[in-house]
Amino acid sequence: MLQKKKTMVVLLTLIISVFFTIPTYASTLPSITRLAGADRYATAQAIAQHGWTQADYAILAYGGNFPDALSAVVLAKKYNAPILLTSGSSMQDITKQTLIALQVKSVFIIGGTVVIPTSIETELRAMGIAPTRIAGQDRYETSVNIAKQTTPSTELIVATGEDYPDALSIAPIAAIKQIPIVLVPKNYLPDSVKTYLSTINVNKTYVIGDSSTIEDSVAKQFTNPERIVGADRYELNIAINKEFDDNFNSDSICLATGEGFADALTGAAYAAKISAPMILVNSVSPANTKDYFQQRLPKGKNIYVFGGTGVVSDSLIQGLSDSTQNNYPCSNKILNGREIAKLLKPSIVYIDIFDSEGNDLGAASGVIASSDGKIFTNYHVIDGVSRAKVTLSDGRVLDVTNISGYNPNYDAVVLKVNAHDLQPAKFNFSSSAQIGDKIYTLGNPLGLEDTISDGLISTINRVIDGVTFIQISAPISPGSSGGALINEQGEVIGITAAGLTDGQNLNFAIPYEDFNSINDQDLNMSLGSIPSQKPVPTSSLTKPVDLNVSQKLEVNGFDSNYSAEITVEQVIRGAQALTMVKNANESNTLPKSGYEYLLAKINFKLLDIDGGKSLYVFGEADFNLVSQNGLVYNQTGEVEPDPQLDARLYKGASNEGWVVFLVKPDDTKPKISYGVNYDGTGGIWFKAY
Repeated sequence: MLQKKKTMVVLLTLIISVFFTIPTYASTLPSITRLAGADRYATAQAIAQHGWTQADYAILAYGGNFPDALSAVVLAKKYNAPILLTSGSSMQDITKQTLIALQVKSVFIIGGTVVIPTSIETELRAMGIAPTRIAGQDRYETSVNIAKQTTPSTELIVATGEDYPDALSIAPIAAIKQIPIVLVPKNYLPDSVKTYLSTINVNKTYVIGDSSTIEDSVAKQFTNPERIVGADRYELNIAINKEFDDNFNSDSICLATGEGFADALTGAAYAAKISAPMILVNSVSPANTKDYFQQRLPKGKNIYVFGGTGVVSDSLIQGLSDSTQNNYPCSNKILNGREIAKLLKPSIVYIDIFDSEGNDLGAASGVIASSDGKIFTNYHVIDGVSRAKVTLSDGRVLDVTNISGYNPNYDAVVLKVNAHDLQPAKFNFSSSAQIGDKIYTLGNPLGLEDTISDGLISTINRVIDGVTFIQISAPISPGSSGGALINEQGEVIGITAAGLTDGQNLNFAIPYEDFNSINDQDLNMSLGSIPSQKPVPTSSLTKPVDLNVSQKLEVNGFDSNYSAEITVEQVIRGAQALTMVKNANESNTLPKSGYEYLLAKINFKLLDIDGGKSLYVFGEADFNLVSQNGLVYNQTGEVEPDPQLDARLYKGASNEGWVVFLVKPDDTKPKISYGVNYDGTGGIWFKAY
């Protein structure tokens, strides 16, 4: 019955017009047409039905992630094909109906069977549509195989495959000029790309982005490389449009959000079809974006907006044409820490995770995203997890029923619980914030309810291993993965993810934009069914180790895999522990009220590590891994490892030392919690609980 209802809604959607005209704000504005739907799949349909009345070909791309389809816009232009999206084991009804309505005869499936399974091919054949799959071993080989299907050109475009804005900004002009787009990683040239280069004859290569995106050593391997650069995705987008402005012979302008890939991907095919520039926008339009828009405005009779008002608002469009600064904060009221904690408490949850045998794997935090049970947290929290439960602020404990959306590249996942009365947080794009703004973090570290910290935004766009973070000075404690990063208006602008504590105060969060881009995937996948990935840098996931029990510790590290073994060799607590601490250094303080010292002598052996890298073992906050002759307890939160242990461990090496913990005197069975810290090579922290 549920499926029938869904089909009826889809059919009604096809009958009712899916695009509409927004009233113009001033006489100087051209007609504004918004092409949007309830989600990315419906938006793709709206764009396709507006741009094509009939199409022999269509491109079918995975709607859950960007890498495979970034190069497909050039192919779409060659075959006059719209780009549609799909996910799961069967096509969305709305996608099927669009294929039927456009009388599509052939479909290019972009990507391998992991993202678009063979069952989709079966569906297409049953509809009388011939599928052709274009795929490779990775995103780079896929881009090469797409390039082989495009019209031969004496020029080539090279863009990063580690993020989407650069390739999508160049996609319309690449399609108009029929220049293939090849994706590369930052610091090496894949064999598939090398082989492709040996088979083509080009005399010019456009390299999109600066050396922080594609290193010079990579760019120099292409013929006559010319870089097009910008300070961020928006400046780069405008730089690209200005570079090729003479190629736009259209009287139209296209707008798409730069904070998600889906609408810009499907919209780029239409922008190329009508030879129009596609301008990427966010909630606060940069000056050069506004300048370029106003420069194009006298030529434009039509503005096409890809996506709903939640991603490209009406006020943003009006602001682009205004001469005044376009900045629309959701609230001007400044809240203090107490007010923010009270406001957000009902929206922060505690997440327990378990393996298939019911063993406790650790804990993390989450932020309620919708009243009907959607919860944002980090992807690494549920990577390899079979079961999870969520504890709400009112004490209710709910099982996680499914994964609604995820993107391991962003370290982002949307969990779903069975509830309809939750209090979601209020969100705002991180682009509304500026360096130096005061922020707060709120989560449940190590089971401590509603722990709040404050600090400043250090930078908005810190890129680590291809992932963009918000860097903040507010400390992120272990167990706070998935907690909220909050501005002074009480709006969540990011989800906390990582803390680097190698003598520094570096902490990170995933921008809200990355979670918003997966919020409408509605995948309905079970825990444990998503592919296991290396997590992005994080120190926040905790796992228990029983004292006096030797255990093997498996850890995924920063761009590496680590395998280590922990052995707790000796435990001393109480008065004897206090004596040892004071004897080590007379300046060491007494434990805080209600606690006593527990010293655990731990042997840490690094069994294996990728690529000849090393691991740095230390404690964090008010504890340190130190030698027996240099016990340290530091209440200030600064990490100062003993010099004897302030060294990297390599494969096969081991070291032992005393870890200083704080425990309650009546706690007869304390456990050690451990996790991963990152400073570019990695490290392990410990804490008792």
